[in-house]
Amino acid sequence: HKDMLELANKHKLNLFEWMESKIQ
Repeated sequence: HKDMLELANKHKLNLFEWMESKIQ
């Protein structure tokens, strides 16, 4: 499942930004 971890690391910042945009 290394691919999954790599994708998570790549899009970690994007996920946080998406969550923030949803909260606001």
